[in-house]
Amino acid sequence: MKDTASLYHIQLTSLSQTSTPTTTTTPTPTTTPTTTPTTTPTPTTTTTPTTTPTTTTTPTPTTTPTPTTTPTPYLPPSTLYPQPSYQYQSSSIDHGSIEPTNHGTLL
Repeated sequence: MKDTASLYHIQLTSLSQTSTPTTTTTPTPTTTPTTTPTTTPTPTTTTTPTTTPTTTTTPTPTTTPTPTTTPTPYLPPSTLYPQPSYQYQSSSIDHGSIEPTNHGTLL
């Protein structure tokens, strides 16, 4: 049994010599700085609606043709208004005569 104990001791010592504790150092991951992307603001464009001007058309007034008037014939005033009638009587005496009347013969 002595051999088993010494063998056991040898195994333990050989195990302890061979099994050196390995310390694994995990490398710290390098952190890449995160850059926030800069956003350029989109310009707001306001579109003004184009308005087409409305054209108002005034209706042309309908003209009634002027009736042609027949001119009235000229009537003298005597036919339009009754005129008083004058009657001239001639006298037997002639006052406008320039010749002397012969009342008798002179001898």
